[in-house]
Amino acid sequence: MNPQAILFDAGNTLVEIDYPYVARAIVAAGGDATADDVRQAERRARVPLDTFLAGAPTETPDVFQRYVYLVFDHLSGTPPREPDMVFEALAAHGNLWSIADPEAAPTLALLRDEGYRLGVVSNSDGTVERILERLGLRGFLEVVIDSEIVGIQKPDPAIFGLALEALGVDADRAVYLGDIPSVDLDGARAAGMTGVLMDPLGLWAGWLPDPRVAALSDLPEILRSL
Repeated sequence: MNPQAILFDAGNTLVEIDYPYVARAIVAAGGDATADDVRQAERRARVPLDTFLAGAPTETPDVFQRYVYLVFDHLSGTPPREPDMVFEALAAHGNLWSIADPEAAPTLALLRDEGYRLGVVSNSDGTVERILERLGLRGFLEVVIDSEIVGIQKPDPAIFGLALEALGVDADRAVYLGDIPSVDLDGARAAGMTGVLMDPLGLWAGWLPDPRVAALSDLPEILRSL
């Protein structure tokens, strides 16, 4: 394939949820959770979330509520007794996806140095570019496409096409990395790209034909095999 461009999802790919904040909110609401409990529960919640999202818009209050309840369902500790308190705390945070994956900057730097064109295509609320700038990641990226700004959401292939057009790269020479198959991989494939799934716990092993990575640092080796 010899890919020329790598496009990334933002949330749960380059940018992590503020897991410590969510854990504190759960404890304050009568539950029992550590940051790592929330991290593992959120990763497991992506499997049923994928089924729920198939063919549906992602950026709605109903989807976010379902997502959070799925995280509660997968906690190893005690779910909150007052879930409304958690939702109030999450709303007060602003944007939960606010912490850079520790491997994001070094992986992006390596890929850039190897000559890949880099960008982000994200279903977001109009703030993703600002978040990437604050986290020191924007400088690695040639293009950032935010669904709220362009008026198109994944998995619509048109949103991927905007990034490819901006880069001047054909779809069959581009790879997309994301964490939700029905949103990220289906959309990327519909646009003619190769999809790679971020699958930290190996939950999709044997389910999907697409390449998978457990961490961002695995991506360069996967790219060399395409």
